[in-house]
Amino acid sequence: MKQIDVNSPACIGAGMCTAAAPAVFDLGEDGLVVLNDPSGDVPDGMAESVDNAIAVCPAQAIRWRE
Repeated sequence: MKQIDVNSPACIGAGMCTAAAPAVFDLGEDGLVVLNDPSGDVPDGMAESVDNAIAVCPAQAIRWRE
């Protein structure tokens, strides 16, 4: 299973990731990105949506885990 990491301190709260992949990302109470699954696991079939979220993130706060 593919996994992702988010750098919440780098996040500017634009919410582009939540629009691109709402099953994977949300905004926390502080307005910064959080993962719906804290383990970083990406649900099957969501890799393309996550790729889109990574591409549109203005802060480049999301990346695939190596």
